[in-house]
Amino acid sequence: MSFLVFPPLFGTAVDEVLGGGARGQQFQLAGIIVLVFLVRGVFGFGQNSLSESVSQRATFDLRNDFFKSLLRLSCGFYDRERTAS
Repeated sequence: MSFLVFPPLFGTAVDEVLGGGARGQQFQLAGIIVLVFLVRGVFGFGQNSLSESVSQRATFDLRNDFFKSLLRLSCGFYDRERTAS
């Protein structure tokens, strides 16, 4: 959604610079652009860390379920079945 903010913001900034607008206005627009990029970066970092955390948790749970199922098997299973190459 943040990609919708950039075109009008950059358009306004370019118009101000080319139109010879007030220097304070130019710095204010530059600050807003930097702020938008920082907020976008923070949210991107949060999204990446959340998705990595969820995937690690799912992998951990799947692996634990698999090994628990192996531990529940009887000793006779390992006597009857070939488990190594």
